[in-house]
Order: sequence, then C-alpha cells, then structure tokens
Amino acid sequence: MNNEQYEKAFDVPPNRKAKVLSVFNHKGGVGKSTTSIAVAWGLAQLNKRVLLIDVDPQCNSTGFLVDAGSELLEQEAEKAGFASPPGYQGPLHTFYTRDATKRCNVRASFAKLLLEENEVQQLVGDNGGQHIITDVFQVSTRATLLPQVFRDQIPNVCDVAVPDTLFLLGCHPLFGELDAKFNVSDPASFAYARFLPGSFNALFTRLSHQHKLDYIICDLSPSTSFINQLVILSSDFLHVPCTLDYYSHMAVKSLGAAIIRWHKNLVSKIVTFNKAINDGNDGNTNSRDFYVPLRRPLFLGHSIHLYTIGVNRNPSRGFQRWADRLDPAVHQLYNQLAKEGMAVNSLEVKGHVARMQLTQSLTPVSARVHVPVNVLTPKSIQRGRGASQCENDEALKLQAQTFANKMIARLQHVAENPQTDIAQKLLEKKTILEVRGFNKITLQEVESTFGKIQNILLGLNPADDNVMEE
Repeated sequence: MNNEQYEKAFDVPPNRKAKVLSVFNHKGGVGKSTTSIAVAWGLAQLNKRVLLIDVDPQCNSTGFLVDAGSELLEQEAEKAGFASPPGYQGPLHTFYTRDATKRCNVRASFAKLLLEENEVQQLVGDNGGQHIITDVFQVSTRATLLPQVFRDQIPNVCDVAVPDTLFLLGCHPLFGELDAKFNVSDPASFAYARFLPGSFNALFTRLSHQHKLDYIICDLSPSTSFINQLVILSSDFLHVPCTLDYYSHMAVKSLGAAIIRWHKNLVSKIVTFNKAINDGNDGNTNSRDFYVPLRRPLFLGHSIHLYTIGVNRNPSRGFQRWADRLDPAVHQLYNQLAKEGMAVNSLEVKGHVARMQLTQSLTPVSARVHVPVNVLTPKSIQRGRGASQCENDEALKLQAQTFANKMIARLQHVAENPQTDIAQKLLEKKTILEVRGFNKITLQEVESTFGKIQNILLGLNPADDNVMEE
C-alpha cells in the first residue's frame, strides 16, 4: 500500500444529520422495545422526523407499530356482521409481502449485500445498482394494511392518532440468520464483504439524508451478535434499560468491557477495508458511506423497568436489594466507557435517567390497541380492556408519560447540543491517532485530544437536574 492509499483510508465517512440512539442490553425482557417505541413516538409528537429501526428478529417493535389493533378490529367487524376477506392473513403478512412495503425491513435493506441473487430479484428487483435499500414505512398509514371492513371500525376501537413523522424500518424473523456474514475479516472473502463493517453506518447516513430524519432509534436484540456490535458502534448514543434481577445485573457488569473490545476489533479493520472499498469502487455506490465508522457511541445512562413499589413509591424490598446491587455495576460501566471517551457527564453521581414500574393493568391494553401506554385515552383503554377504567389507570399512565418525557429530555439535551458534535469530531481524530500508532503522531497529541473530549463530555450535564429526579 502506497502512502496515498494509506492516507485515503483515514478519510472520515460523510456526516449525517440524524442522531442515532441504540437501546441495548444483552439480557432479554428488560424493556428495550417499550423504551424504543416510547422515545420514538414521543419525539415524533414533538414534530421531529423519527425512524425506529427494529434490529431484533423477535420483531416486537415491528409487530407493535405495523398492526393497528387487528385483533380488536376483527372482533368489531364480526359484531357488525362482516367477515375477513378470503385469503387475508393479517397486517404483518401484508407488510412483508405487499409490493409497497415488502422492502421496509432491514433484511431487505441489505439484500444485495447478503442474499442470493434469485432472492434479491424477488425481494427488491432492480434498485438501480444501489447496495442498500432505503425504503421505510410511515406508521400513520398502517391502516392501509387492513381490509376496508376493519378500517371502518378503527374509530370505534382507538382514538389515538399516530404522528405523521414516525417511520419504521422493521425487522424480519430471518434477519438473525445473516449475523455470521457480518463478522467478516477478509474484504475479499465474498462479493460484497468489503462493505459490511461500515454497512450500518452507510444505512444510517443514507436513511438520514433521503428521509430528512432528525433521529434514528434502534431497538436491538438481547445478544452480543455481530449485528448488534456494528449497530452500536455506528450509533451516536447508547441507552441501557435494566430490570432489577440477577441476570440484568450480570449483563450490565460485562457490558463495558465488551463494547471496548468490539470497538478495538472494528477499528483494526479501518485500513484494510477502507482500501478495499476504494480499490473496488464501481462508481455507483458513494463508497465512502461504507467506510468503517470512526465514531464512538456515548453512553447516556440506564433506566429501570418492571418493578413493584413499596412505601414512598420506591421499589419494594426484594427489588430494592437488586437496585442497590445494580448501582455499582452501572458505575463500573460508566467508568470503563468514560476512560474511552464513551460516556456523557458524571452518571455515577446522577444515577438512572428514568424508571417505570410494572403497569400491570395497562400493558395488555396497550398491546391490544397498539399504542404506547403513555398516550392511551379513556376510550382506547375501555375498548382495549372491554371494561371501564380502573382506579389506578391515570396514575400508571402518568408514570409512563413521565418516563418517556425524561428519556426524551435527556436525549435531546445531549443530541442537540453543538458541543456534542465537537466531541464526536475529536473522538474520530483520537481513533485515527490510535490506529496510525505513535510512531507518526506523538502521545502528547493523543492526550491533548482526549483531554478536550473529556472536558466537553463532562460539561454536557442536563440543564435542569430535575430531569434526573424521581
């Protein structure tokens, strides 16, 4: 490799407007989908253009946002004397098979890079030679996935409007089968291997520009898969939902070292893969989009979910024991990531961003009408439950609203602060310095750069500390 090729390999990938938040914990059942949907929906209600990307093959966020409440709607239609049309298999089947929406999932997004040619033609057809599909689904149009007899019943079931600026890139149950392909070490191992380490970075960049997005929220699966690693390392921010139990505690304890290890492994590929992209550029793909990302995700804190309360509205005794054990694990996570420039302000003092107790009576209602708990109305609660409101419904709804508001306030405060962009640029510079090695760049420059980063990140405290209070 000559000197010009070496220098070109360190070009910074193009900027994107949208800020990307990954919601992740490799323990399942901790509230990742609940958090992702609440934040995305809430930001859209603030007129932000928001895309939720479901990267979990369990497809919980996809099913929640695509379905307008078909089970209840079918019941209402039957009461009115109408039956489902012949051949109708539900809104999800329509979403994955209808020409207008079948490309609105991450498996289709990467079809040309990862699938066999016959399946690529069937799924995406001729896409003008582009290596990534950027179709997304406008969630407010989800009623179009239903037969007309169901649509007519929607006003009778739910009076909650979906924000027009909320979009979805769904997951697919078969997406997880592609995980091993993302763990590529040789850029020449198969046709499009050179694009994979930077594939999610390219996807985020192109989606951001094409759809003029303000935010991208990624709902990740509960695993340390290669897909999850690339999504997190291509994101701007990381949030970790937790439950108060042994396995969540263990997951948090191991997360910091894992993220640092993933980052070191990815940046080790910068020179080899970026050079392969330049050498193999076919003139049709904006190849720099696929450069290995230089950014580092900034840890925005954790939230606590699914506990019961005791006196003074604190977690009950059994849950409080695990809350006391979780705090040191989160402090360890923060300290590990802060040393790498991957954490925002003194979270070891601030504690959790928000917490949401068990919303026992409203969770099944939310699941039936397919709107978040925090935006449920009395009418949608009554139809979803089949009975009138319970005494504590308003309190639980208020608690869910408070949770969403705190999450959104935290994200907006950091994401929309110009200092954050400065810190990210310095982090990219630090990564380049580390990869090049200290034979060309002095250790003093690295330390100076990192000192500037730390000063910025430690200054990104919430403007109002009440954001962090319960």
